[in-house]
Amino acid sequence: MKWISTVEPEYKVGKVDNEIIEDARKAGLSELGIQAMTSGDRRTFKLELDRLERLTPGSIWACTSGYGLWFNAATPGEQNTDYRRIERELKCLPR
Repeated sequence: MKWISTVEPEYKVGKVDNEIIEDARKAGLSELGIQAMTSGDRRTFKLELDRLERLTPGSIWACTSGYGLWFNAATPGEQNTDYRRIERELKCLPR
């Protein structure tokens, strides 16, 4: 499966502009998440992104831009681990 990010490939955790930061704030990403996003702390950013998704299920920013930023910066191992987690969660959804 190939991921197609809605975020331009040059944008990733640790390399964002003010517009992305403001969009993240408007979407409700915590200041800890903002700091992690700008500093390149992928682990903390992903935790805060997951927290935003739980607080606001279906958050468009979390599902698209935020995840795209994380994915563009993630190692192949992190990407594969996340795919497996998503697959497990999808299998647990009621049918």
